[in-house]
Amino acid sequence: MHDRPANERTAHAWAPVLIRRSTIVDMPGLRRLAALESRGLPIGTFLVAEVAGEIVAADPLESDGR
Repeated sequence: MHDRPANERTAHAWAPVLIRRSTIVDMPGLRRLAALESRGLPIGTFLVAEVAGEIVAADPLESDGR
């Protein structure tokens, strides 16, 4: 069910969250998130949430009008 040990999940529960604009080096993490959602990765810049160096959430900054 979980891919991380319980002690690591607990540590991340209290870890600081960094909110920032994505860069080109974030593409692997953004692709991983898109795959988890069974979606394609939109083109553009994202606002990302990072915990312990791992992107855990992302939202496109550009809108496609929907």
